[in-house]
Amino acid sequence: MISPDLQGKRRESEATRSRAPTVFWAFALAVAAGWHTDVSAQDLIPGFTPESSSAQARYEEGFLRSVDPGRIIDYHEYMARGPAEDATPGGVRRVRYIQAQLESYGFQPEIVTLYPYMADSRAVRVSVEMLTPTSVSLPVKEDPQPWQERFDEISVGFNEGTPPADVTAEVVYANYGRAEDYGVLKELGVSVEGKIVLARSGAGQRSEKPYQAHVNGAAGLILYNDPAVDGYVRGEVYPDGPWRGPKCIERGTLYRWSLYAGDPLTPGWAATRHAPRIAVEESNMALIPPTTTIGYGGAQQIFEHLTGPVAPEDWQGGFPFEYRFGGPGSPTVHLEIDIEYAPRPSETVVVRIPGSEYPDEVVAIGSHWDTWAYGTGDNTAGATLLLEVARGLGALVDSGWRPKRTVLVAFFGAEDRGITGSTEFAEQLGAGVDKVVTFINPAHLGGSTFRASTVPALDEFLFDAARRVEWGGSGRTIYESWSQGGGTPSVPRRASSDALAFLYHFGAPVLNIGASSEGGRYHSACDDFRSQRMFDDPELLHQASMARLGGLMALRLAGADLLPFRYSTYAEEVAGYLRELEEVQRAELGRVAVALDRHVEQASAWAEAARGFEAAAAGLLESGADSSGFRRLNRALMSVERSLLVGRGLPGRFWYTHQIYAPELHDGFAGETLPGVRDALFLEENLDSAERYASELLDSLREATAIFGETVPSPATSLR
Repeated sequence: MISPDLQGKRRESEATRSRAPTVFWAFALAVAAGWHTDVSAQDLIPGFTPESSSAQARYEEGFLRSVDPGRIIDYHEYMARGPAEDATPGGVRRVRYIQAQLESYGFQPEIVTLYPYMADSRAVRVSVEMLTPTSVSLPVKEDPQPWQERFDEISVGFNEGTPPADVTAEVVYANYGRAEDYGVLKELGVSVEGKIVLARSGAGQRSEKPYQAHVNGAAGLILYNDPAVDGYVRGEVYPDGPWRGPKCIERGTLYRWSLYAGDPLTPGWAATRHAPRIAVEESNMALIPPTTTIGYGGAQQIFEHLTGPVAPEDWQGGFPFEYRFGGPGSPTVHLEIDIEYAPRPSETVVVRIPGSEYPDEVVAIGSHWDTWAYGTGDNTAGATLLLEVARGLGALVDSGWRPKRTVLVAFFGAEDRGITGSTEFAEQLGAGVDKVVTFINPAHLGGSTFRASTVPALDEFLFDAARRVEWGGSGRTIYESWSQGGGTPSVPRRASSDALAFLYHFGAPVLNIGASSEGGRYHSACDDFRSQRMFDDPELLHQASMARLGGLMALRLAGADLLPFRYSTYAEEVAGYLRELEEVQRAELGRVAVALDRHVEQASAWAEAARGFEAAAAGLLESGADSSGFRRLNRALMSVERSLLVGRGLPGRFWYTHQIYAPELHDGFAGETLPGVRDALFLEENLDSAERYASELLDSLREATAIFGETVPSPATSLR
């Protein structure tokens, strides 16, 4: 078990960080010392000496063989018998089951309890009633199916973060509810002031939709999933097919986590029982109008009565009639929401395997156990996968294996309530996150199409591990399936789900892995175990492959003599981002307002220094050097990602501190590069601020270069 340091106040954003010493010449001197081996480099596992590779290969083979799809089915079938919404009896049952399983593997799990501000999903009441031109109550919960257990414990369809409401108003259709959609309405003279907006889900982060409804004066917001995107237009619907049925309601959270993630009332510090809390009016809940989601069957009944001009072609959807904006004679809807928020207990289950050589360096692998309804793909699958990883690691411990680094396995709560459990856990660790080598996050695992995202330094590490694991009984490796048999897979540069705080706030490298299939039952009661086995992963073989991959990567990072990071790749990509941002300035501003040529030169110098480091590293590993000499070098590698943080945070969002990557402000699902300079230029429209962020970015690039021993000096002149 672990005992993270409690943190009852905001993390000091300007706190100084210890920086790694220059290490490049340590490699050069080690290689020059003349260590020698007859083992070919192609036989080495990346990051391991020949002797270590031999032992590591045996442990890896044992782990890969230990993963049992039958056990994963058993875990999953048990946990999917009931919903596991956080702070409910179903959530408690799931945590106790996970705890008992971990104990049966020989671990002593710790329960870390935090108290984020959440609704009691069991007590929420929602009513959506169309009053005119006809009176009808629209469904706010799915119909139970004969095979579904504890259905009465599932919440009605609602959105976490909505205020309570009793609103009656006319309806206006606003497409996806984005800023540009409201722009179209304004151009056509269609007002949403005091109206209830009806908008499609998708095309961006859910939380942006209520924000835009608020700033445009709407009295309320109703969201739905259009059948053209996620319903009968795509194919057979639940329960006969994988697509969303007319009553399948997408629940979700509305907190604007592109401002900050986690508990809305403790931004930047842990939501302990007695933590100080900001007022709701000061939080990311403040600009949310009354909002709920309904199934498209209910939305169709509203659409059928909308009057006014016909909406543009790209606003049309899957219903068999023309979509209209609304106007005189359009439906009047009564929206009533009874919801109460309070700090509520959220439990995270943690086990750790202490490291034998570097116990203060931590390889973390974690996923969330909580769900909306049954949440088979999101994220009962992730919790079951993680149980099998833990079982396999426990078996290795029993056989005598000891990782060089501490391995931490975490089952987080409250991810589906604003990515809260993992964020609060990381904030409670505080400076302890600096000891995290990498955070691996397997999540959203409902299918046969592999996907992953990570930082550039971990690309080759991910590819190599993916070449080692067969994909779902297909006879092909994960890598072969992912790359479609040729070329290098495209890897998005973003953190998602429980990895968010680790990368964007604390600067720990992350690896997100997941899988999906065609279909659309996300966050609804239709995402049950029967549907996953019928339509996504019948024998859970793909889920077993993900367990093998996640565990294999944890094993390699925990056992590596030298961490297998390639920052030359990272630096080259950053140089590309810098060139791209100059082109964007020319296109959007007609000039380069903030010159980045020195930044490009510095990123190139960083890449060159990193390449030298990596060449020397390869020689040192091949030579069979004593691994005890690698400690300083590993600490240096661990400091590189942290060197890219800016203590004061990004423009208008202090919680995000990473200067290379962040969620895009108005679409948290989309990644943004160089967010400090970019947001200052195009969102703040403040040239002085952009230049300050550019100066801090240049300092970080110099620091990253210096870690590899070849700092390239550059005069500190104005960037104007």
